[in-house]
Amino acid sequence: MENGDAFIDLISKKMVQLVIKGGGPCIEVDGGLQAQLAKRWDQRIKELAWKESWLSRQDGLDGTHKSNRWRRRRLIVVINPAAGRGQSQAVYTSVVAPMLEQAGVEHELVVTRKAQEAKSLMHNLNTEAWDCVVAIGGDGLLSEIVQGLYSQDPVSCHPLTRLPLAIVPSGTGNGMAASFLYQQAEVPCPINAMFLILKAKSTVPADLSLVEASDGQRPSFLALSFGLVADVDLESEVIRWTGSFRMDLFALYAILRLRSYRARLSYLPSKEGPPPRAAALPPLRARLPDASGWVHMEHDFLMVLISHVSHIAESAHSNPGKRMGDGTLQILVLRRQPSLSRLRLISLFLALERGYHVTADEVESYNAVAYRLESLTERGVYTLDGEAVPCGSIQGRILPQAMRILGSAV
Repeated sequence: MENGDAFIDLISKKMVQLVIKGGGPCIEVDGGLQAQLAKRWDQRIKELAWKESWLSRQDGLDGTHKSNRWRRRRLIVVINPAAGRGQSQAVYTSVVAPMLEQAGVEHELVVTRKAQEAKSLMHNLNTEAWDCVVAIGGDGLLSEIVQGLYSQDPVSCHPLTRLPLAIVPSGTGNGMAASFLYQQAEVPCPINAMFLILKAKSTVPADLSLVEASDGQRPSFLALSFGLVADVDLESEVIRWTGSFRMDLFALYAILRLRSYRARLSYLPSKEGPPPRAAALPPLRARLPDASGWVHMEHDFLMVLISHVSHIAESAHSNPGKRMGDGTLQILVLRRQPSLSRLRLISLFLALERGYHVTADEVESYNAVAYRLESLTERGVYTLDGEAVPCGSIQGRILPQAMRILGSAV
Protein backbone atom coordinates (compact mmCIF):
# COMPACT_ATOMS: atom_id res chain seq x y z
CA MET A 1 0.00 0.00 0.00
CA GLU A 2 2.88 2.36 0.82
CA ASN A 3 4.44 1.74 -2.60
CA GLY A 4 1.05 2.43 -4.20
CA ASP A 5 0.73 5.73 -2.33
CA ALA A 6 4.23 6.73 -3.37
CA PHE A 7 3.38 6.02 -7.00
CA ILE A 8 0.20 8.08 -6.74
CA ASP A 9 2.14 10.92 -5.11
CA LEU A 10 4.71 10.91 -7.91
CA ILE A 11 2.18 10.98 -10.75
CA SER A 12 -0.12 13.38 -8.91
CA LYS A 13 2.65 15.93 -8.47
CA LYS A 14 3.16 15.98 -12.23
CA MET A 15 -0.55 16.50 -12.77
CA VAL A 16 -0.68 19.25 -10.14
CA GLN A 17 2.16 21.08 -11.88
CA LEU A 18 0.06 21.11 -15.06
CA VAL A 19 -2.94 22.42 -13.11
CA ILE A 20 -0.93 25.18 -11.42
CA LYS A 21 0.66 26.21 -14.71
CA GLY A 22 -2.75 26.69 -16.26
CA GLY A 23 -3.54 23.28 -17.68
CA GLY A 24 -6.89 23.23 -15.86
CA PRO A 25 -8.14 20.88 -13.12
CA CYS A 26 -9.38 18.11 -15.43
CA ILE A 27 -8.83 14.48 -14.40
CA GLU A 28 -9.96 11.44 -16.41
CA VAL A 29 -10.11 8.05 -14.77
CA ASP A 30 -9.92 4.84 -16.81
CA GLY A 31 -13.14 2.84 -16.68
CA GLY A 32 -11.38 -0.23 -15.35
CA LEU A 33 -9.78 1.53 -12.37
CA GLN A 34 -11.28 0.55 -9.05
CA ALA A 35 -13.53 3.14 -7.38
CA GLN A 36 -11.39 3.13 -4.25
CA LEU A 37 -8.24 3.91 -6.19
CA ALA A 38 -10.02 6.62 -8.16
CA LYS A 39 -11.12 8.23 -4.90
CA ARG A 40 -7.56 8.13 -3.61
CA TRP A 41 -6.34 9.78 -6.84
CA ASP A 42 -8.86 12.59 -6.48
CA GLN A 43 -8.13 13.19 -2.82
CA ARG A 44 -4.36 13.07 -3.19
CA ILE A 45 -4.26 15.34 -6.21
CA LYS A 46 -6.34 17.93 -4.38
CA GLU A 47 -4.13 17.74 -1.29
CA LEU A 48 -1.00 18.24 -3.37
CA ALA A 49 -2.65 21.06 -5.31
CA TRP A 50 -3.31 22.88 -2.06
CA LYS A 51 0.31 22.42 -1.01
CA GLU A 52 1.56 23.81 -4.34
CA SER A 53 -0.84 26.75 -4.33
CA TRP A 54 -2.05 29.40 -1.89
CA LEU A 55 -4.04 26.75 0.01
CA SER A 56 -0.91 25.52 1.67
CA ARG A 57 0.92 25.28 4.94
CA GLN A 58 -0.13 27.60 7.75
CA ASP A 59 2.37 30.22 6.68
CA GLY A 60 0.76 33.60 6.18
CA LEU A 61 0.49 34.86 2.63
CA ASP A 62 2.59 37.78 3.85
CA GLY A 63 5.41 35.34 4.62
CA THR A 64 4.93 35.14 8.39
CA HIS A 65 5.33 31.64 9.79
CA LYS A 66 2.45 30.15 11.77
CA SER A 67 2.95 26.38 12.03
CA ASN A 68 3.91 23.31 10.05
CA ARG A 69 0.41 21.86 9.89
CA TRP A 70 -1.38 21.72 6.54
CA ARG A 71 -4.97 22.88 6.27
CA ARG A 72 -7.45 24.24 3.81
CA ARG A 73 -7.70 27.99 3.90
CA ARG A 74 -11.00 29.71 4.62
CA LEU A 75 -12.71 32.33 2.47
CA ILE A 76 -15.41 34.79 3.40
CA VAL A 77 -17.48 35.60 0.29
CA VAL A 78 -19.42 38.87 0.29
CA ILE A 79 -22.16 39.54 -2.27
CA ASN A 80 -23.85 42.79 -3.21
CA PRO A 81 -27.03 41.57 -4.95
CA ALA A 82 -27.84 45.09 -6.16
CA ALA A 83 -24.53 45.63 -7.99
CA GLY A 84 -24.71 46.44 -11.69
CA ARG A 85 -27.63 44.65 -13.32
CA GLY A 86 -28.36 42.60 -10.21
CA GLN A 87 -26.52 39.47 -11.33
CA SER A 88 -24.19 38.92 -8.36
CA GLN A 89 -26.32 36.21 -6.77
CA ALA A 90 -26.52 34.36 -10.09
CA VAL A 91 -22.74 34.64 -10.52
CA TYR A 92 -22.25 33.06 -7.10
CA THR A 93 -24.72 30.25 -7.79
CA SER A 94 -23.54 29.39 -11.29
CA VAL A 95 -19.79 30.09 -11.09
CA VAL A 96 -18.33 30.79 -7.66
CA ALA A 97 -20.06 28.15 -5.51
CA PRO A 98 -19.51 25.25 -7.96
CA MET A 99 -15.83 26.10 -8.44
CA LEU A 100 -15.24 26.38 -4.69
CA GLU A 101 -17.03 23.08 -4.14
CA GLN A 102 -15.03 21.31 -6.85
CA ALA A 103 -11.83 22.66 -5.36
CA GLY A 104 -12.84 21.66 -1.84
CA VAL A 105 -12.43 25.21 -0.51
CA GLU A 106 -14.25 26.16 2.67
CA HIS A 107 -16.16 29.43 2.61
CA GLU A 108 -18.84 31.42 4.37
CA LEU A 109 -21.34 33.47 2.38
CA VAL A 110 -22.58 36.93 3.38
CA VAL A 111 -25.25 38.69 1.28
CA THR A 112 -25.52 42.41 1.99
CA ARG A 113 -28.99 43.96 2.16
CA LYS A 114 -28.23 47.65 2.64
CA ALA A 115 -25.58 50.27 1.99
CA GLN A 116 -22.52 50.27 4.28
CA GLU A 117 -23.32 46.78 5.60
CA ALA A 118 -20.11 45.34 4.16
CA LYS A 119 -18.12 48.19 5.70
CA SER A 120 -19.57 47.43 9.14
CA LEU A 121 -18.93 43.71 8.68
CA MET A 122 -15.27 44.28 7.79
CA HIS A 123 -14.76 46.72 10.65
CA ASN A 124 -15.69 43.96 13.11
CA LEU A 125 -14.10 41.06 11.21
CA ASN A 126 -11.52 38.89 12.96
CA THR A 127 -8.87 38.94 10.25
CA GLU A 128 -6.97 36.06 11.89
CA ALA A 129 -9.92 33.73 11.30
CA TRP A 130 -9.91 34.11 7.51
CA ASP A 131 -7.45 33.80 4.66
CA CYS A 132 -9.14 35.93 2.02
CA VAL A 133 -12.19 38.16 1.46
CA VAL A 134 -13.85 37.60 -1.92
CA ALA A 135 -16.14 40.37 -3.17
CA ILE A 136 -18.81 39.49 -5.73
CA GLY A 137 -20.01 42.81 -7.07
CA GLY A 138 -18.49 46.02 -8.35
CA ASP A 139 -16.07 48.66 -7.15
CA GLY A 140 -18.63 50.00 -4.66
CA LEU A 141 -18.64 46.74 -2.69
CA LEU A 142 -14.86 46.54 -2.74
CA SER A 143 -14.72 50.14 -1.52
CA GLU A 144 -16.85 49.26 1.52
CA ILE A 145 -14.64 46.26 2.27
CA VAL A 146 -11.45 48.32 2.02
CA GLN A 147 -12.86 51.11 4.17
CA GLY A 148 -14.06 48.65 6.82
CA LEU A 149 -10.72 46.85 7.11
CA TYR A 150 -8.82 50.12 7.04
CA SER A 151 -10.92 51.47 9.92
CA GLN A 152 -9.67 48.65 12.16
CA ASP A 153 -6.17 50.16 12.18
CA PRO A 154 -5.78 53.39 10.17
CA VAL A 155 -2.21 53.90 11.37
CA SER A 156 -0.55 50.69 10.16
CA CYS A 157 -3.11 49.33 7.63
CA HIS A 158 -2.23 45.91 9.09
CA PRO A 159 -5.66 44.30 8.44
CA LEU A 160 -5.35 45.13 4.73
CA THR A 161 -1.76 43.93 4.43
CA ARG A 162 -2.48 40.73 6.37
CA LEU A 163 -5.78 39.70 4.77
CA PRO A 164 -5.76 39.46 0.96
CA LEU A 165 -8.75 40.58 -1.06
CA ALA A 166 -10.17 39.17 -4.29
CA ILE A 167 -12.95 40.38 -6.54
CA VAL A 168 -15.28 38.53 -8.89
CA PRO A 169 -16.69 41.17 -11.28
CA SER A 170 -20.46 41.59 -11.49
CA GLY A 171 -20.92 45.35 -11.16
CA THR A 172 -21.23 48.15 -13.68
CA GLY A 173 -17.67 49.43 -14.04
CA ASN A 174 -15.54 46.70 -12.46
CA GLY A 175 -12.43 48.87 -12.71
CA MET A 176 -10.37 47.09 -10.07
CA ALA A 177 -11.20 43.63 -11.39
CA ALA A 178 -10.45 44.72 -14.96
CA SER A 179 -7.10 46.21 -13.90
CA PHE A 180 -6.05 43.13 -11.94
CA LEU A 181 -7.11 40.63 -14.62
CA TYR A 182 -5.50 42.74 -17.34
CA GLN A 183 -2.22 42.66 -15.40
CA GLN A 184 -2.55 38.86 -15.22
CA ALA A 185 -3.20 38.72 -19.01
CA GLU A 186 -6.77 37.51 -18.48
CA VAL A 187 -10.08 38.70 -19.92
CA PRO A 188 -12.33 40.17 -17.17
CA CYS A 189 -15.06 37.67 -16.33
CA PRO A 190 -16.17 35.72 -13.22
CA ILE A 191 -14.70 32.39 -14.37
CA ASN A 192 -11.23 33.84 -15.01
CA ALA A 193 -11.32 35.69 -11.68
CA MET A 194 -12.21 32.50 -9.80
CA PHE A 195 -9.57 30.47 -11.63
CA LEU A 196 -6.87 32.94 -10.54
CA ILE A 197 -8.14 32.81 -6.96
CA LEU A 198 -8.02 29.02 -6.83
CA LYS A 199 -4.64 28.56 -8.49
CA ALA A 200 -2.94 31.56 -6.87
CA LYS A 201 0.50 30.94 -5.39
CA SER A 202 1.01 34.49 -4.13
CA THR A 203 -0.56 37.88 -3.72
CA VAL A 204 -0.12 41.05 -5.78
CA PRO A 205 0.58 44.29 -3.86
CA ALA A 206 -1.68 47.25 -4.58
CA ASP A 207 -1.48 50.88 -3.55
CA LEU A 208 -4.00 52.91 -1.62
CA SER A 209 -4.23 56.64 -1.15
CA LEU A 210 -5.42 58.37 1.99
CA VAL A 211 -7.92 60.97 0.80
CA GLU A 212 -9.05 63.95 2.88
CA ALA A 213 -12.18 65.93 1.96
CA SER A 214 -14.49 68.28 3.83
CA ASP A 215 -16.40 65.31 5.27
CA GLY A 216 -13.34 63.45 6.59
CA GLN A 217 -10.65 60.96 5.57
CA ARG A 218 -11.01 57.64 3.77
CA PRO A 219 -8.82 55.20 1.79
CA SER A 220 -9.08 54.95 -1.98
CA PHE A 221 -7.92 52.12 -4.24
CA LEU A 222 -9.30 53.13 -7.65
CA ALA A 223 -9.67 56.76 -8.73
CA LEU A 224 -10.76 60.31 -7.98
CA SER A 225 -12.63 61.98 -10.84
CA PHE A 226 -13.77 65.54 -11.43
CA GLY A 227 -15.64 66.98 -14.38
CA LEU A 228 -16.75 64.82 -17.30
CA VAL A 229 -16.03 61.38 -15.78
CA ALA A 230 -17.64 62.25 -12.43
CA ASP A 231 -20.73 63.70 -14.11
CA VAL A 232 -21.22 60.58 -16.22
CA ASP A 233 -20.65 58.24 -13.28
CA LEU A 234 -23.22 59.91 -11.02
CA GLU A 235 -25.87 61.10 -13.46
CA SER A 236 -26.12 57.70 -15.14
CA GLU A 237 -27.23 56.06 -11.88
CA VAL A 238 -30.86 56.64 -12.94
CA ILE A 239 -30.47 53.88 -15.55
CA ARG A 240 -28.22 51.54 -13.55
CA TRP A 241 -30.28 48.59 -14.79
CA THR A 242 -28.79 49.00 -18.29
CA GLY A 243 -25.33 48.03 -17.08
CA SER A 244 -22.25 49.54 -18.74
CA PHE A 245 -24.39 50.96 -21.58
CA ARG A 246 -25.42 53.73 -19.19
CA MET A 247 -21.86 55.09 -19.29
CA ASP A 248 -21.81 55.31 -23.09
CA LEU A 249 -25.19 57.01 -23.25
CA PHE A 250 -24.47 59.62 -20.59
CA ALA A 251 -20.96 60.25 -21.90
CA LEU A 252 -22.51 61.33 -25.20
CA TYR A 253 -24.98 63.52 -23.33
CA ALA A 254 -22.24 65.09 -21.20
CA ILE A 255 -20.10 65.84 -24.26
CA LEU A 256 -22.99 67.49 -26.08
CA ARG A 257 -23.73 69.57 -22.96
CA LEU A 258 -20.00 70.21 -22.39
CA ARG A 259 -19.50 71.73 -18.97
CA SER A 260 -16.16 72.98 -17.74
CA TYR A 261 -15.11 73.56 -14.13
CA ARG A 262 -12.69 76.14 -12.80
CA ALA A 263 -10.25 74.52 -10.38
CA ARG A 264 -6.72 74.61 -9.01
CA LEU A 265 -4.72 71.39 -9.23
CA SER A 266 -1.50 70.89 -7.29
CA TYR A 267 0.56 67.70 -7.34
CA LEU A 268 3.88 66.38 -6.03
CA PRO A 269 5.64 64.56 -8.89
CA SER A 270 6.90 61.03 -8.33
CA LYS A 271 10.57 60.15 -8.71
CA GLU A 272 12.33 57.24 -10.37
CA GLY A 273 13.15 54.28 -8.17
CA PRO A 274 11.38 51.88 -5.83
CA PRO A 275 7.92 52.73 -4.41
CA PRO A 276 8.27 55.60 -1.93
CA ARG A 277 7.17 55.69 1.65
CA ALA A 278 3.86 57.34 2.35
CA ALA A 279 4.00 60.96 1.22
CA ALA A 280 3.32 63.71 3.75
CA LEU A 281 0.60 66.34 3.39
CA PRO A 282 -0.35 69.34 5.52
CA PRO A 283 -3.95 69.59 6.79
CA LEU A 284 -6.52 70.29 4.09
CA ARG A 285 -7.03 73.93 5.07
CA ALA A 286 -3.32 74.65 5.47
CA ARG A 287 -1.21 76.09 2.70
CA LEU A 288 0.97 73.75 0.70
CA PRO A 289 4.70 74.19 1.41
CA ASP A 290 6.56 76.56 -0.91
CA ALA A 291 9.59 75.47 -2.94
CA SER A 292 9.07 71.80 -2.13
CA GLY A 293 8.64 70.43 -5.64
CA TRP A 294 4.89 70.95 -5.94
CA VAL A 295 3.47 71.77 -9.38
CA HIS A 296 0.42 74.07 -9.58
CA MET A 297 -2.06 74.78 -12.35
CA GLU A 298 -5.33 76.72 -12.42
CA HIS A 299 -7.66 76.38 -15.39
CA ASP A 300 -11.12 75.60 -16.72
CA PHE A 301 -11.01 71.80 -16.75
CA LEU A 302 -13.22 69.43 -18.69
CA MET A 303 -11.79 66.51 -16.72
CA VAL A 304 -9.32 65.66 -13.98
CA LEU A 305 -8.77 61.94 -13.30
CA ILE A 306 -6.37 60.71 -10.61
CA SER A 307 -6.07 56.92 -10.48
CA HIS A 308 -4.12 53.99 -9.07
CA VAL A 309 -4.86 51.43 -11.78
CA SER A 310 -4.86 50.79 -15.52
CA HIS A 311 -8.67 50.67 -15.92
CA ILE A 312 -11.31 52.84 -14.25
CA ALA A 313 -13.88 50.49 -15.84
CA GLU A 314 -13.87 47.41 -18.03
CA SER A 315 -14.48 49.63 -21.06
CA ALA A 316 -12.07 52.40 -19.99
CA HIS A 317 -8.34 51.64 -20.33
CA SER A 318 -7.46 54.96 -18.75
CA ASN A 319 -3.76 54.35 -18.00
CA PRO A 320 -2.05 51.90 -20.36
CA GLY A 321 1.10 50.46 -18.81
CA LYS A 322 0.06 51.32 -15.25
CA ARG A 323 0.82 48.50 -12.82
CA MET A 324 -0.67 47.95 -9.41
CA GLY A 325 1.61 48.65 -6.47
CA ASP A 326 4.07 50.85 -8.37
CA GLY A 327 3.78 53.61 -5.76
CA THR A 328 2.43 56.32 -8.06
CA LEU A 329 -0.82 58.08 -8.92
CA GLN A 330 -1.56 58.74 -12.57
CA ILE A 331 -3.13 62.15 -13.24
CA LEU A 332 -4.95 62.76 -16.53
CA VAL A 333 -5.99 66.32 -17.33
CA LEU A 334 -8.20 67.66 -20.11
CA ARG A 335 -8.45 71.45 -20.23
CA ARG A 336 -11.09 73.43 -22.06
CA GLN A 337 -9.61 74.75 -25.30
CA PRO A 338 -11.19 76.69 -28.20
CA SER A 339 -9.85 74.12 -30.65
CA LEU A 340 -11.33 71.15 -28.75
CA SER A 341 -14.65 70.44 -30.48
CA ARG A 342 -17.41 68.12 -29.37
CA LEU A 343 -16.65 65.85 -32.30
CA ARG A 344 -13.03 65.62 -31.14
CA LEU A 345 -14.18 64.81 -27.60
CA ILE A 346 -16.35 61.97 -28.90
CA SER A 347 -13.29 60.64 -30.73
CA LEU A 348 -11.24 60.79 -27.52
CA PHE A 349 -13.98 59.00 -25.60
CA LEU A 350 -14.06 56.17 -28.15
CA ALA A 351 -10.26 55.92 -27.97
CA LEU A 352 -10.47 55.50 -24.17
CA GLU A 353 -11.64 51.89 -24.50
CA ARG A 354 -8.27 50.78 -25.90
CA GLY A 355 -6.13 53.40 -24.22
CA TYR A 356 -5.35 55.33 -27.40
CA HIS A 357 -6.46 58.63 -25.83
CA VAL A 358 -3.10 59.07 -24.11
CA THR A 359 -1.43 59.74 -27.47
CA ALA A 360 -3.67 62.77 -28.10
CA ASP A 361 -2.08 66.21 -27.76
CA GLU A 362 -5.05 67.47 -25.72
CA VAL A 363 -4.63 64.88 -22.95
CA GLU A 364 -1.99 65.68 -20.31
CA SER A 365 -0.54 62.94 -18.10
CA TYR A 366 1.48 63.26 -14.89
CA ASN A 367 2.84 60.84 -12.26
CA ALA A 368 2.47 61.92 -8.65
CA VAL A 369 2.66 60.76 -5.04
CA ALA A 370 0.34 63.42 -3.60
CA TYR A 371 -2.19 65.93 -4.87
CA ARG A 372 -4.63 68.65 -3.90
CA LEU A 373 -7.63 69.63 -6.03
CA GLU A 374 -9.57 72.80 -5.20
CA SER A 375 -12.83 73.47 -7.01
CA LEU A 376 -13.32 77.19 -7.66
CA THR A 377 -16.93 76.87 -8.76
CA GLU A 378 -20.11 76.05 -6.85
CA ARG A 379 -21.30 73.39 -9.28
CA GLY A 380 -19.72 70.05 -9.86
CA VAL A 381 -18.92 67.06 -7.69
CA TYR A 382 -16.10 64.60 -7.09
CA THR A 383 -16.40 60.85 -7.29
CA LEU A 384 -14.01 58.68 -5.29
CA ASP A 385 -14.02 55.00 -6.25
CA GLY A 386 -17.41 55.66 -7.83
CA GLU A 387 -19.01 57.32 -4.80
CA ALA A 388 -19.97 61.01 -4.57
CA VAL A 389 -17.80 63.31 -2.43
CA PRO A 390 -18.72 66.93 -1.62
CA CYS A 391 -17.08 69.47 -3.90
CA GLY A 392 -14.60 71.99 -2.52
CA SER A 393 -11.04 71.06 -1.58
CA ILE A 394 -9.80 67.48 -1.60
CA GLN A 395 -6.33 66.00 -1.28
CA GLY A 396 -4.67 62.62 -1.22
CA ARG A 397 -1.31 60.96 -0.62
CA ILE A 398 -0.04 57.59 -1.70
CA LEU A 399 0.08 54.64 0.69
CA PRO A 400 2.35 52.32 -1.31
CA GLN A 401 1.49 48.62 -1.34
CA ALA A 402 -0.94 49.03 1.55
CA MET A 403 -3.21 46.17 0.42
CA ARG A 404 -2.86 42.83 -1.37
CA ILE A 405 -4.92 41.14 -4.07
CA LEU A 406 -5.01 37.37 -4.20
CA GLY A 407 -3.83 36.07 -7.54
CA SER A 408 -1.02 34.50 -9.54
CA ALA A 409 1.61 37.17 -9.98
CA VAL A 410 3.19 37.27 -13.44
